Amino acid sequence: MFSFLLGSRAKFEGSQEVTRSLEGDAHKARVKVHNGRIRIKQAEQETVRALVRVVVKGELAEDIRDMSDVERFWTLEQRGDTILFEQLECTQLFSGSSISVSVDLILPRSVCKVELISHNGSIEAQDIVGALDAHTHNGSVDISHVKSENGSVKVRSHHGSLQLKGIKADRLTAETANGSIELETVVAHVELDTRHGSVDARHVDGRLHLLSRNGSLRVENVTGNLKAETHNGKIVVENCQQNAILHTHNGSVRVKNKCDVAGDWRVMTHNGSIELLLPQNVDATFRLKTSAGKVTGDLLQIQSRGIVNNFSIKNGEGKHLIDVETHRGSIEVSGMK
Repeated sequence: MFSFLLGSRAKFEGSQEVTRSLEGDAHKARVKVHNGRIRIKQAEQETVRALVRVVVKGELAEDIRDMSDVERFWTLEQRGDTILFEQLECTQLFSGSSISVSVDLILPRSVCKVELISHNGSIEAQDIVGALDAHTHNGSVDISHVKSENGSVKVRSHHGSLQLKGIKADRLTAETANGSIELETVVAHVELDTRHGSVDARHVDGRLHLLSRNGSLRVENVTGNLKAETHNGKIVVENCQQNAILHTHNGSVRVKNKCDVAGDWRVMTHNGSIELLLPQNVDATFRLKTSAGKVTGDLLQIQSRGIVNNFSIKNGEGKHLIDVETHRGSIEVSGMK
């Protein structure tokens, strides 16, 4: 009786290398699996190469002897100008069987648009030239060395972390509901969004917008406008060259800028301290407001009085506006040594 409830314990696991020739140029690729990992890259070749790994557990595995018996679970084919890899059969709950199909795919350089979809599994893509869309429901996504100058790179996971490195595109968007985001060395206009997780973005040539509901934000070296918002978490910024909006509801804000301030800044927290470390010759008008804290620092001639403080002070000609406010916390504005 108990063996019936547990179901069959049979298991098959195997892998197969496949090479497909193409009829004419293929400009698109679409990879879709339900349970399994996707790895993909491009190379100088005229064929498509795949390493397919299949794992079957339960009743279905009882009659499987080799990889020829599981070829019905997946397909690799060309449809017009599109290379298609797809998992054909998924987990069968009524029989207690599970099917996992993972693939390592090498595409020719003629492909300039790639779509990757996994419901339960990680996605890895590297050395891609062209537009890229990667989406997994449960799993991490790791994207590196992608060049899509006239296209976009779009990355999504409902439950998983995102790692993005060495990307050049017109636009990069990355979103996860539960997980951290790490980004490094990117030339693009970037939007990063996580509901529950931290964001770490370094060396961005372009605009950058970061959003987290619950998590800290860290930014280093951004050439374009910056917008960083989180509800619960601290914000740390180093070297922002243009306009900046930094906003957290519960957390501190710390900015260290070695380069000149070349735009207007709005820095705000409801519950937390704010610290600005700036060049001594910064040309800006400072508006500093705290409802429950002191204002200190050696950059501006300020004498804080009590716990409610509201100052407006020019440094140099006051070219740019630096608007700083915390409801409950101190403000420090100091010069770089």
